[in-house]
Amino acid sequence: MTTARAIKGKVAKIMNERELALNRGADAGVQEGMRFQVLQPEVVIEDPDTKEQLGILQREKIKVKVVEVHPKYSIAQTYETYQATFPFSAAESLGPFSAAVARTRVRTLYGEQPAAQQRIDAQGATVSVGDPVAQLPEEESLPRSNVFSPKSNPFSARSPFS
Repeated sequence: MTTARAIKGKVAKIMNERELALNRGADAGVQEGMRFQVLQPEVVIEDPDTKEQLGILQREKIKVKVVEVHPKYSIAQTYETYQATFPFSAAESLGPFSAAVARTRVRTLYGEQPAAQQRIDAQGATVSVGDPVAQLPEEESLPRSNVFSPKSNPFSARSPFS
């Protein structure tokens, strides 16, 4: 049994706070729904005494999912979520126990700050044009979320998602 080779490429353009263009498209086997990880450039780890190369380190910056495929390029979008805590406004305040509220946010190419504080240009992004990308194996490409589901709340009388 042979397994398909993972598709590798690079970030070709930062489109907006959540979208980027990959320099691989349908001609390279990219399909809508595929997930990729944007990687930091490789760093060579070297022994300071012997100068022997100990290995190469390459860490993930963010994961993206392909939402649009063209022959030579594709558009991918961030999809991972995180919990952000925001203060209530004075009008929403319900006393000393309502100092903040948690909201689910989608990661952006600019980090985890609220979108209103972000600049939509390539210079402010944590992802850069030319960053390497690699297709995630299918078992790793499934979205992972630790977001609370109202269906799992035993104290909820009725879930709005039922």
